[in-house]
Amino acid sequence: MPISSPQDRLAAFWTGVRTAWEGMQGGDLDLNDDFSAFFEGWRAAIDPVEREHTTGTLSIGSSYSGFEPPYGASEEIIDSQVEDGVATVVTRSTGARERYQEYRLVDEADGWRIDTVSTMFSDPFGPAIEGLAARVDEATLDAPMAPLSPRYRLDGDGLFTPGRQVTLATGEQTVIEVRELGGFECRSGVLTVFDLGRDDAEPFARRVAPGTFTADVAIVEGRVGALRVRLADGDPVAWHPADAVGAGNVVGVDYANLAVIDLADLAEVSLRVKEAAYNAWTQLPSPAASLLDFSTGRPFGAVSSSGWGDGSYPAFWGVDASGTPVRLLVDFQMLVRVERGTIRVPWPADEFVVPDPRLEGVVLRPSTGLLRSRLEVDDEWGFIEAVRVVDDRGRVLADSEEDGDLSELAVKGRPSNWTIELDAYLGWQHV
Repeated sequence: MPISSPQDRLAAFWTGVRTAWEGMQGGDLDLNDDFSAFFEGWRAAIDPVEREHTTGTLSIGSSYSGFEPPYGASEEIIDSQVEDGVATVVTRSTGARERYQEYRLVDEADGWRIDTVSTMFSDPFGPAIEGLAARVDEATLDAPMAPLSPRYRLDGDGLFTPGRQVTLATGEQTVIEVRELGGFECRSGVLTVFDLGRDDAEPFARRVAPGTFTADVAIVEGRVGALRVRLADGDPVAWHPADAVGAGNVVGVDYANLAVIDLADLAEVSLRVKEAAYNAWTQLPSPAASLLDFSTGRPFGAVSSSGWGDGSYPAFWGVDASGTPVRLLVDFQMLVRVERGTIRVPWPADEFVVPDPRLEGVVLRPSTGLLRSRLEVDDEWGFIEAVRVVDDRGRVLADSEEDGDLSELAVKGRPSNWTIELDAYLGWQHV
């Protein structure tokens, strides 16, 4: 007999999960003795529950806690809505850890079935990110934009040339595909780039003129290589780091995506709505990219998958001849050619700042004793990959790859026309 209400389906589902969980608690398998065998047993126990109560998209087999069942532990329904054959039910659990879960159920021929579940650890009806509204005014129209480091050579718009053949860092040749996502509204002029799965976002220091912006993505090898937002007509003549307030231009990714959004509108989005948007994005075909409207019917952002996945990725402003931002580029570092090289400097008499601008912050500190000399290498950003000291006949006197220490080398003797060789990561350029 079909289950006639979402609440009845959840009650039956919770009973099934608890029964399977209690069976594992009192069974012969021990999680501490054989992890793999235990989870195979858990998956076997929970699989019939999934088949009976879900649409097949929900996987419980990887969700296990020795403290309580993953679903149905002291859960109470605090909100439910049904519209056009789709139900959303929000619950609150006061078990081992307070949490909220939002179930999405669909009405099928055999009754209601659970399609997705979102788990949240704070009030789902509260703001998705606390304190954002108060940060809108931190962005200003005249915030300075730092010059682009000589370590980077950008061709931002060149990445968005449809059909252009490029050679990737792997040596593989491929063709760029450009997909336009459409326009989104930015009423405040304050943008942010953040991971849709996280609960933190920083405004860009530079405010832009409000308007409707167009987003597109450059795709290579079935992945998004870059996300671009066209802020205004005109071509960029220079690029600058798109620094966040009090931070840099590199954004962390934990959930394989980055979104560009109007910060003021994001401040009005509830946690449950953001989680629903994230879950909807995860269901998109790869490479996943779309506009974001957070159920308002009015897009005010765009999201895309982040190249190879999790990591840290830079954002840049492209400015026209007047210095006005006309592009925002989020670079997933798939369309870059890494530059490495060897920088040579004479053994210095005193503390020495390496003059090559691509090695900003690298300082050499020599010292000389009666029978032995030492070289300390202060490399704030980790640019240096190997250090050698050679004499005027090219003989290697010390090598960090043999000594295993990049920060300090010991050299027999006193300096006499010695040269320091620094193998370094010098930056990247767009292909």
